[in-house]
Amino acid sequence: YITTVPPAVPSPPLYVSVASVTSTTVLLRWTESVNSGGLQILEYIIEILNHGRNDCETGSDFNLTESSTVLKIDSLLPHNKYSVLVYARNSLGISLPSEMSGIFSTAEEVPSAPPVNVNATENER
Repeated sequence: YITTVPPAVPSPPLYVSVASVTSTTVLLRWTESVNSGGLQILEYIIEILNHGRNDCETGSDFNLTESSTVLKIDSLLPHNKYSVLVYARNSLGISLPSEMSGIFSTAEEVPSAPPVNVNATENER
């Protein structure tokens, strides 16, 4: 008997990690899906969760071709806490999410110039 396994959505990517962080960037790495579902992985989709704002960002800006398992994101906000999920997509659909990366914090930024138009007022007690 010959049995064939029908195509399926891929398994989730593995081992999402943060390689480096600055005030506005993060360098992410992950391991490709173990099971492609019998079809070519078309892209990886990145979901960024901002824990300080309780929102997330997913989109075509972060979609990557199947051969890439490293991504630098340069649109983060300074002094915020983030985590990341990664999904794999083949022609049948999108995988379950990877395990969430650890929570990481972007650095604070130094002001680009001294304050201007500063006024002091006397406080009554």
